[in-house]
Amino acid sequence: MNYKLQIMNYKVPEGSFFKFIIHHSLFIIFVLVLMLSGCGMGQDTAGTASGGESIEVAGIISVNSGAHMTNTVVTLYPKTYNPYLDGTVPDSLVDTTDEEGIYRFENVETGSYNIKAVSAKGLMLALKQGINITEKKDTTITLSEMFLKPPGKINVSLQEVSAKEGDYVCLPGTGVSALINTQNVTEQLVAVSDVPVGSYRELVYGDSVGANLNLLDSSLEVVSDSLSVVAPYRAWNKSKKIIINTSVSGADIKEMLVNYPLLVRLDSSHFSFSDAKSDGGDIRFSTSAGKVLQYEVEYWDLENKKAELWILVDTILGDNSEQFITMHWDNATVAEGEDGAAVFDTADGFTGVWHLGETGATDSDGFKDATANGDHGTGVSLDMSSSGSSVVGSGQTFDGIDDYVDLGESQGLDGVTSFSVSFWCLADTVAFSSFAGILARGTEERLGAPYVYGVVGDSSIRMTFTTLDVEGDGDVVTAPLEQGKWHYVSFTWDGNVVTAYLDGVPGATDTTTGTVLRTSDGNNWIGAMPGWGKWDGKLDEMRISSLPRSADWVKFCYETQKPGTTILKFK
Repeated sequence: MNYKLQIMNYKVPEGSFFKFIIHHSLFIIFVLVLMLSGCGMGQDTAGTASGGESIEVAGIISVNSGAHMTNTVVTLYPKTYNPYLDGTVPDSLVDTTDEEGIYRFENVETGSYNIKAVSAKGLMLALKQGINITEKKDTTITLSEMFLKPPGKINVSLQEVSAKEGDYVCLPGTGVSALINTQNVTEQLVAVSDVPVGSYRELVYGDSVGANLNLLDSSLEVVSDSLSVVAPYRAWNKSKKIIINTSVSGADIKEMLVNYPLLVRLDSSHFSFSDAKSDGGDIRFSTSAGKVLQYEVEYWDLENKKAELWILVDTILGDNSEQFITMHWDNATVAEGEDGAAVFDTADGFTGVWHLGETGATDSDGFKDATANGDHGTGVSLDMSSSGSSVVGSGQTFDGIDDYVDLGESQGLDGVTSFSVSFWCLADTVAFSSFAGILARGTEERLGAPYVYGVVGDSSIRMTFTTLDVEGDGDVVTAPLEQGKWHYVSFTWDGNVVTAYLDGVPGATDTTTGTVLRTSDGNNWIGAMPGWGKWDGKLDEMRISSLPRSADWVKFCYETQKPGTTILKFK
């Protein structure tokens, strides 16, 4: 049988009522023609009729406006179809709609099927599931009308599988799948695009040799122009959203920040320490899109129920009060997952990060560099009592006489064309009675880049550095510090302009002649400047970067790290 419904061209009068009547009358005529031709009408399941053994499946593809869609590719997929295991769909199960939007499949075998329709330009799709053909008898199954809609997208976390390149994820019976590449393995996330709107009860992960299939999700809803997420850490029993407010009611930044280490403070008001492992080893983080986030635990105090962690957030949106990441915990069987070197990645410009939270005293390499550079420091004249409560976890107290941390010959800034320096400091006395060294590299005779110190006779912090062209080429001073108060200090150089910041606010600037930082012999010191003077007070969170951090980056650091911050909300 090969009946084709011919409908004469007819201009539909304006008005939604007339369009509705004409559109649905055409579909009724189509069904009546099939019935008068000896065909059965099945509502998405097989009808039966006497006669031979030729089964047809037919229907109409439309859009919500009522127009029938021509040149739409329609595929009849076996319910369990997997493109990586079953190969190409036979031509007999693929049809293209005619000018009335009609498709038809002939000589269909018994079984369970799904139908997917893809518009001529591939911008709209439709899916009908659960077409069951149970008897091999002469009949035509006329399906209810299918309406094309814009597709959705699924982000699938690979955290629960041992992903490798060449594996895949698949929605069986739809032809929808995605192949795993190296980037997917690294990010533990794969995006599946062009997914028809609908409910899915099976999303599977398959390996490259077809030996294993793992069920990733059994209840998935896909909506037009929306992202659905198969989230990570589903074996964790507890989770909570952390909302990041960058709007005017929060941090008030406009720029999008990329690969930003976000400080998260936990206490008993929003985190159940008793449900986590005693050292926090089961805590994990993910984005709203399902991406696994790297993190580092800086401080975990089970007795007092307080903790501070750094989470590497891939994107912080400016002027947004709804973005969030998710915290997961309560899984006693997992191993510790923190990785400080991944949070403060050298690929993101970090050349040295010292939390200064250790009771390092004078132990060799007692003060750890969180980056992969491993430029650990050794305390000089420090003791166990030098470590104490600070802005983030613990910090170090320096006596201004002989206390400092020797970082060795760190070469992270040698020859760079930009950099940033930042730290928290508390001065015991201002104005400074001598040059109070905070960060320096080199020797008394030849200080290199950069060197940062409290200005004698003043209450400000100065940074000076030398380029290949000019001695003391960059020179800026912050606004005055308040005695006995924690301040966030940052300096940036973009290869031309040097800027000083105090508590997230930009201040003095300078323009350099040279464009390349001069290298210098000698060690790097925290808390001292060789031959000039030492810091009297506290220091915490010393960072050096080869990138010029933006004004919004610096401001966001201050706003999210300062004591009593309210930028993050737990929900």
